[in-house]
Amino acid sequence: TGIIGVQLPMEKILDGARHLGPLLGGDGESFLAAADGFLTTDNGRKISSRQVDIGSEQITIAGIAKGAGMIGINMATFLSVVMTDAKIDAATLQSIQSRVIQTTFNCVSVEGHTSTNDTFLLMASGAVGNSLSADELQEFESVLEEVCLDLAKMIPADGEGASHVLEIEVSGAGCDHDARVIAETVAHSNLVKTCITGNDPNWGRIVSAVGYAGIDIDADQIVLHLLGQKLFERSEPVVFNAAKMSSAMRNNREISIQLRVGSGSGNAKIWTSDLTTDYVVFNADYHT
Repeated sequence: TGIIGVQLPMEKILDGARHLGPLLGGDGESFLAAADGFLTTDNGRKISSRQVDIGSEQITIAGIAKGAGMIGINMATFLSVVMTDAKIDAATLQSIQSRVIQTTFNCVSVEGHTSTNDTFLLMASGAVGNSLSADELQEFESVLEEVCLDLAKMIPADGEGASHVLEIEVSGAGCDHDARVIAETVAHSNLVKTCITGNDPNWGRIVSAVGYAGIDIDADQIVLHLLGQKLFERSEPVVFNAAKMSSAMRNNREISIQLRVGSGSGNAKIWTSDLTTDYVVFNADYHT
């Protein structure tokens, strides 16, 4: 990844690739070296793994990822390779991957700007045992989702200049799609992001973002919690200690925003980062 439209130094890349063969390995150090080699503006490696007993076999799932800026819901700019020794055919693996990505990598954002490049590569060597049964595949998918969610959440947590990572949870919407639209709207609001940066429990910015999301809801049913503290319900703010709330935000890197918008079955979760002056400076000076 790099500046859009700038040609890569292919001779340098090809020359490096020619010398990689003798350096390849299957041990833990090689895995970590690959994770480190992935990085660009990331502050550190992003890795996650699980080793679980599924049926009569012990199966390993391990993944690496990179991404810290120019991250919008729909992956980019993001790269991840997840590997397993389970025996799963390509078509089944593709189906599993398509489902898992919707609740993991497609639920994270930094500034909401998608890019020209993104890859999520899922590989199964088949080195362990027999093919998995239908029930065992469901168990595999659940563990894979855990690994991918670990990696996905590391991206906004490492967002360029980020001081907080936000978990935005919407429930009670008419359907999951409506809940997701509301969650994404809150996540993409620069005013919400900056009030989190400033440790300001500004309920008005969050609730107004819900209002302009374009989803038909009853304002009287909106209930907002920030870090577990109720701030708004029945179309009015509730009494709370703003100074205490601000201190709690300052002392917590992870900020939970919970919004109940009705009595429907629709739910969604989105993770994003706040917006700091460090992010602005980094991206303003990135090219020129």
